[in-house]
Amino acid sequence: MRELAGEGVEFGSLWIIESLVRNNLTAINVDEEFEASVRGCYDETVKVLWMELDAVTVAKESDPISWRIARDEWIDNELNDELLIEIDSKYYRTSDVEEYLDGELSE
Repeated sequence: MRELAGEGVEFGSLWIIESLVRNNLTAINVDEEFEASVRGCYDETVKVLWMELDAVTVAKESDPISWRIARDEWIDNELNDELLIEIDSKYYRTSDVEEYLDGELSE
């Protein structure tokens, strides 16, 4: 059994890592990260009749349900590829967590 001040005691060690991450790192904004990913894959603008419109805005506003489904699938893919870690329904970049823990363990 282990104890972490302010957190309590529990068997195992995963909860300690989760607590350290939760208390020392900032979760990513999945909406912003997904939007950036989409912008990196598609043209910036789309032409509708005579208008040049922002493609991401058109997608989000035209079909918000599809946008949310695509975002959720993106999150699942990032988790499956081990690029994200989920702790308490928040997401952290795996590379940020590893960098933080490497720093903590080397001290």
